[in-house]
Amino acid sequence: MGKKVCLLNVIKSKILRTDFLCKLILCMALIISKLYFAVHYINLEYRGLGTEEPNIYMYLLMAFSDPSMAYYFVLIAFAILIADIVYEEYLTKNLFIKYGTRKNLYFGMLKLTLVFSFLFLFLFVLLAFIVGSCGGLSFSFEYTKEAILLLGEEQEFYILRTTAIYVPVSILKYNSLLILGIVIFKYYVGLVLLSMIGLVFSIKKDNVQYGICAILLTVLLNIAVLDYVGPWNFYKIGISIDLSEIFSYVTLQRFFIFDFAGIKKDVIMVFGDTMLTGAIWFVLLSAVIYRMIRKKDF
Repeated sequence: MGKKVCLLNVIKSKILRTDFLCKLILCMALIISKLYFAVHYINLEYRGLGTEEPNIYMYLLMAFSDPSMAYYFVLIAFAILIADIVYEEYLTKNLFIKYGTRKNLYFGMLKLTLVFSFLFLFLFVLLAFIVGSCGGLSFSFEYTKEAILLLGEEQEFYILRTTAIYVPVSILKYNSLLILGIVIFKYYVGLVLLSMIGLVFSIKKDNVQYGICAILLTVLLNIAVLDYVGPWNFYKIGISIDLSEIFSYVTLQRFFIFDFAGIKKDVIMVFGDTMLTGAIWFVLLSAVIYRMIRKKDF
């Protein structure tokens, strides 16, 4: 029971600090501005198609599949906020000294990572829902099938990479709420992995600023390879290697958008591959963090 109270105190003590609240308000304002313009984009796209009206479901699906939303707004905001939460003096000193084992410190850090990532994602979902509802979108959680099929016929590789929709046509084979749950859950896994990357560098350098930089560099790597699709040809030796799928694994790309490996596969197959990738990343990062905690002089 005591451990739970300590972990809650870590989050509460950090969130209630003035500097954190200022950063939180600024980050949320930036995300809301992007969400507001996204309502305009999706209305404009559907008006051009002349099919159904856009609804809140397609808007949420777009919000969690749009590369510009993820890389230029959400993940940068997450990087600014998460590093201060998962590694700071209260946790590393007070909790470690009180419970006396590095194992407790390790699990305490992981719990903070999981909880704060969930709270951040919940806030993002809430903001997207509120902005979409206030933007006049119809309150429906069904696919706009005509628009998806029409756009799918026009797009190479059967992926909708337009202004307003970034999802594979294969989603139509499955329940709409199932797909939305899958998209949000893989987003959550991606946030957890990003926070663990930040935690590794925060522990290594004993400074949260290094954790922020590590997450931002990971995001920049995702941006750098975002528009690359296709093989690299080595003509002299007659080899053609499609690096796009490799990029989707090593850059955590597949957790935040449907791209690269996802464009030619069934959406459920992509989800399975993504979860396997996430499990491997989680085990590796957990092992690194635990080893660093065991060796670190607190």
